[in-house]
Amino acid sequence: GGKTFVAELLCLLTAQRGEQSLFVVPFVTLASEKEASFKQRLRAYNREAKSNGGRRIRVKGCYGSTSPALCASADIIVCTIEKANVLLNTILQRHGIRRLRCVVVDEVHLLGDTDRGYILEILFTKLRLVQTLAGEYDSKTEPCLSSTHGPQQRETRIRSPVHVQLVALSATMSNIHALASWLGVPRGRAFISKDRPVSLVEYVISMDGDVHRKLHDAKDTTSSTTSLSPGTKFTKVPFWPTNDPSHSEAQNTGFPSLQQYHHALKLCAQAEKIGSQVLVFNTTRRNCELAAKALTDLAEARASHDQQG
Repeated sequence: GGKTFVAELLCLLTAQRGEQSLFVVPFVTLASEKEASFKQRLRAYNREAKSNGGRRIRVKGCYGSTSPALCASADIIVCTIEKANVLLNTILQRHGIRRLRCVVVDEVHLLGDTDRGYILEILFTKLRLVQTLAGEYDSKTEPCLSSTHGPQQRETRIRSPVHVQLVALSATMSNIHALASWLGVPRGRAFISKDRPVSLVEYVISMDGDVHRKLHDAKDTTSSTTSLSPGTKFTKVPFWPTNDPSHSEAQNTGFPSLQQYHHALKLCAQAEKIGSQVLVFNTTRRNCELAAKALTDLAEARASHDQQG
């Protein structure tokens, strides 16, 4: 945990040195939230810098209909994957890569996405190429022997590549070392952490409503141990309270969507009793809307049943 916070801190430190950083996220909503978060963190800093005549740190969001030309000179630029390539081109054309020192790509496992992965691949390839080609020349003087004038001093120019720190983040990627090798990351610079601030217990709910807990220890077996997927073991556990009113409501509606989310509603109710929150993930925006509607309908049915009881 905390990988995103470390990346945010790196961007802030880079901006404090007067250099530029780019924070790439997959969705417009995330870009908007991240932009607001950076501005909130910098509010007191910029207020003090203004009163002392110091340099303020500028944060710009580049997503949606925002033109990259309006953001290219900011200290911290938050953008979506699609805007990142255009933005990098604008920065190179207008300001060069000299000031860009940090590029953070969150959810880098989207490299494998069939629709958007190639955009990230182009971004990474461009960054690696530009760093080499846009290197700064350093002058070096060394002695040489001239046939006509005797000992002389000769000046040579050596190209040293521009260094842009690339930080790729993912919580679900399994082939981190393969990605690090492709990006040219030095050995030992790919960090993998399995520490969790909150323990993770995995469960699977079958279509008939039975709850199975994933076994992380191969020796942890019981008489009810089953294999629901290759290489994993689960054991059936008692979970639901008896006489749940929402079950009959879901079955009687005739809407498959309500029946599909019936067990999710019961999970939400369980969490609500102990004052916790629930995140329900879905595959598309449309499915998220359908899930929210189904859960709302079931919750209203449960409340109505409680009032009548």
